[in-house]
Order: sequence, then C-alpha cells, then structure tokens
Amino acid sequence: MKSKHKLNPVQPLCAETRVDDGIDAKTLAKQDQPSHQDRKAHQVCRQAERAMSFVLAGEMGNELLHSLFVDAVDPAPDSSHLLVTISSYRTEETLPMDAVLAALKGAEGQFRAAVSAAINRKKAPQLSFQYRL
Repeated sequence: MKSKHKLNPVQPLCAETRVDDGIDAKTLAKQDQPSHQDRKAHQVCRQAERAMSFVLAGEMGNELLHSLFVDAVDPAPDSSHLLVTISSYRTEETLPMDAVLAALKGAEGQFRAAVSAAINRKKAPQLSFQYRL
C-alpha cells in the first residue's frame, strides 16, 4: 500500500555551504576563548612581576640590582616555573651578563619569598632569569 503523502524535495537553508556548516555554534565560540588555565597562568605572571619589581626597586643590598627592572615574566612551560626577563635602566653602558645573572641567582630566595607572599598558591614557582641587553 502506497502512502498518499509525497515527500517534497528538501530546500537548501542557505545559498552556499561552508566548512563549519552543521557544527554547533557553542563549540565554535569555546574554541576561540582562551582557556581558564592560560588566564590563571598570566595572572600569576603579572602578580610575580609586580612583586619582583618592588623587590628590585628598594629591598636589595646589591647596587648592581638597583639598576635593573623586570621586563617580562612568562610561564615556562607552565605557572610552576616562571621565566623572568630582566633589563637595565642604563642604556649608555652595558652591564656584564655574568655578573648580573650571578647577582640575580644570589637573590633568588628573596624573589621567591616576595612572589610567594604575593600569590595564593601552595608552592612558590621556580624562577629562571634571562638578562636582555
């Protein structure tokens, strides 16, 4: 027995098809947003940069470190280890890289103490220093 209703051909809903047709728009929007973990890592980096800038500004006994400033703090590879980029205020003369890195390594405990006081984490992140000429 045949049905009395005939199916009409399906009309296209759009003039042309694209690659993302048929994909839920909510999943596309989620792909464009940065992840929660990235946001938190950058938040820790900003807090660490602020804390280390205060330490370099006045609490250091080494005169060499007073001429330096924190240029950037980046997660390397995540927020449990931070790469701190340091630059010098003195543009007319370059400071010896070995002396600067040795002074920064000697003051690493003060930096980690300041960072751990500034952030709300169980463990203070490890710090690596990079001197930019």
